[in-house]
Amino acid sequence: AAAVVASAIWAHDTGRRHRSACVTACAGEESQLSVEDRSDVEAKLVDVVVSAFPDGSAGWVTTGHVKRMLCATCGDEGVASTKLKQAVAWKRDVLDKWLAEQAEILRATETRVIAIGQEGRPLIYSGCVNQRRGEVAGKLLACVWDQALQEAGPAAQMDYVLDGHGYQPLLNLDIMPYLRVARSLDSYFAERFHRIIILDMPSVLVWVVRAIMPLLPTKTREKLFVVQRSDPEQMQNLYELCVDEDMQQMLSELLQMNKAATSSSEREVTHVLTNSFLASQRARRT
Repeated sequence: AAAVVASAIWAHDTGRRHRSACVTACAGEESQLSVEDRSDVEAKLVDVVVSAFPDGSAGWVTTGHVKRMLCATCGDEGVASTKLKQAVAWKRDVLDKWLAEQAEILRATETRVIAIGQEGRPLIYSGCVNQRRGEVAGKLLACVWDQALQEAGPAAQMDYVLDGHGYQPLLNLDIMPYLRVARSLDSYFAERFHRIIILDMPSVLVWVVRAIMPLLPTKTREKLFVVQRSDPEQMQNLYELCVDEDMQQMLSELLQMNKAATSSSEREVTHVLTNSFLASQRARRT
């Protein structure tokens, strides 16, 4: 299963070269503009996007969002403006509705922030074995990602871990929410991911990933890692996201608990572990 997805990722070598050129171009543009000029460009784009939505749905857009989108588009103001407008429409038409309808489930959903990792990035984790009937994973993913990023700031990134052990295909027959989320990764969630890790991906999950992959921006595909618990070298792609040994120990314990699980009966126990660790981290940061 991992080989199938890996081949799809590495087939985009041209895209990786484009990314290097894009980063260079972005840096080059910034070096040619003064801080004042950049601020003017960012403020102008905010006005353009906000004025395009008389209903006020773009009121959340700030220069921080513009700066992130300019990076995502290699400094192309026209493309950045278009993608920001797409982001506003997606939030208004899709995400806000999901946030409202999933509000109660979000209080204790399996997908959650479990720690604050390198460079202050939230580490978000989903354990497939702990999904329960009635939980629409795709919708909850988008909601939790958004809540974490709202707290982290308009330019912040996150790391995401999907633990495929115990994946339940009968609870995920409708993949449309996943596809709607995937389409937002080039607009609303553009440049929001530092790394995405799929852990122990079962063969029944491959077809979902295959359907999603073509919708992902090249930059996002390059940040996707498929790893196995049994391979210590591959696991370093996950553990290097930790800020210290305590975080790595918590993460290792969480993975062991969920690997041993055959149902969601111990879900609350794993939440106590991660919630306690996250609370202790936040207490130390204040």
